[in-house]
Amino acid sequence: MKKQLLALSLIAATISTTAFAHGGHGGHGGHGHGPAQGKERITVTIPMDAGVVHRQQTVIGLKRKLKQIRPNLDLTKADLKKVLVKAKSKAGYGTALVKEGQFYSRQKTIDKSFKHQGFHKPGGFSEVILRTPREMEQVRWQLVLNGNIKVKKIDVTMDIPARKMRKAQCSVKLETMFGQSWGTFTAEAKGQNKKRAKAKACKKAQQQCQDKMNVLAGFIPEITNIVSCVKQ
Repeated sequence: MKKQLLALSLIAATISTTAFAHGGHGGHGGHGHGPAQGKERITVTIPMDAGVVHRQQTVIGLKRKLKQIRPNLDLTKADLKKVLVKAKSKAGYGTALVKEGQFYSRQKTIDKSFKHQGFHKPGGFSEVILRTPREMEQVRWQLVLNGNIKVKKIDVTMDIPARKMRKAQCSVKLETMFGQSWGTFTAEAKGQNKKRAKAKACKKAQQQCQDKMNVLAGFIPEITNIVSCVKQ
């Protein structure tokens, strides 16, 4: 056992004892350039009843729908970027546009059911992307439909004030059964919740420690009976 521990100590000395992992936070994808400084881009899906036929002109209040799905979402300083509508029209002449305050987007045609599926049958929906006319805060966002149209879902992409990210750090030590340390692994992670950020950092540090133990096990398989990863 002593000889094995001596050999393992020499092996461990050749491997880096401390590693750092930094978590990142990226913006959400969207059209055109990314979100402005201090903002983040998100997309919220509004599920619709695909069996309902919207006849003639229908105006859907997007902010009202969004608040029903995400009550805690602050839209007072949100910038609408685009609206994706998954829909089909009875004869292929239906249209959709976005109204932002008093401004209108370019009108898009909603196709009739594709793949030979009838209007009243499930499926056959296609997607229409509507670019917003302006990027204005504190105005109404409305989806205006004209014609006999069925809507399956509406994806609303917007820029909202960036939520404060909290940073946490966690260390895991590779120790022998006798308390001898063979390396400390420290990882960092970010998150909106400090507790979750800490858990994420600990998971990274634990994985780094486990990776090193696997390397050592490649030299001496019995290593797993001698050392373990211990959270600090």
